[in-house]
Amino acid sequence: MSLGESGTFVRARGRTWFVEARSGPGTVKSASLVSVEDDSQGERLELNLEIEIDAQVVDPDDWSSLHETSFEGPERLGAYWLPWSEW
Repeated sequence: MSLGESGTFVRARGRTWFVEARSGPGTVKSASLVSVEDDSQGERLELNLEIEIDAQVVDPDDWSSLHETSFEGPERLGAYWLPWSEW
């Protein structure tokens, strides 16, 4: 899929957006984006994705970001251990 094709997810300006539609048959083509972030759901933005510096298509099947973080170790979780919680 090309950058900004309708129905794709893109990452631009530090947020993840859903490309709702493409417009502009002239020289400047813009994309109508809708935010999918928790703190700004439904926020809209018109953007020319071809000239954005950091715009990239988000692959919905890519789960590699889950491997970038890890579970907290026992030394941190131990802070929540309560002696009275043992049976």
